[in-house]
Amino acid sequence: MAWEVEFSNEFGEWWDCLTAAEQKSVDFTVSLLKQVGPTLRMPHSSGVEMSRHAHMRELRIQHEGRPYRVLYAFDAADRNAANRRRQNRRQSLA
Repeated sequence: MAWEVEFSNEFGEWWDCLTAAEQKSVDFTVSLLKQVGPTLRMPHSSGVEMSRHAHMRELRIQHEGRPYRVLYAFDAADRNAANRRRQNRRQSLA
């Protein structure tokens, strides 16, 4: 059974700024999350240490050798992953 992924407005704004190639890389990893749910592990997902939100995780996306990170958490009762905010190493270095 596939998991539902809900996207925040912030994620949508970030997505719209990505190139088509970047979107393809992100979509690949999000598709894995939809298929596997909370059992998705390294190298595609890992836990976030010291988060104030319980069960916070990050998608670990690679695009042309650059890391992209998308933070998310699961709502087990609703069987969905809600993207809380996104991080893009390229933007943090700018």
